[in-house]
Amino acid sequence: PRTECSCTACGGHLGHVFDDGPDPTGQRFCMNGVCMKFTSDEDDPELAASVLERQKAEPYKVGMTQVFQSVAVYLGLGGLTLNSF
Repeated sequence: PRTECSCTACGGHLGHVFDDGPDPTGQRFCMNGVCMKFTSDEDDPELAASVLERQKAEPYKVGMTQVFQSVAVYLGLGGLTLNSF
C-alpha cells in the first residue's frame, strides 16, 4: 500500500510514501521532484504566511509507529555507545 503526499499550500500531488522502506522507519519516499519548487519565505511572503496558517490549523502529527521506532533506534544506539567504553 502507499500513501499520497500533497502540498500543504496548494493541495497538489507530490508523490507517495510506501511501507517497504529501510530501517528504522520502514518508509520509502517516492517524490516527484519536477513538481517541487523550493523558495525562501522572503521570496514569497504570501505563500509563507499561507503555509504557516495551514500548519497552525492542521499541525503535522507524528504517528505512534514513528515514535516507537525512533525511541527504539535511539535506545539501541545509546546502548551501543555505553557498551563501547
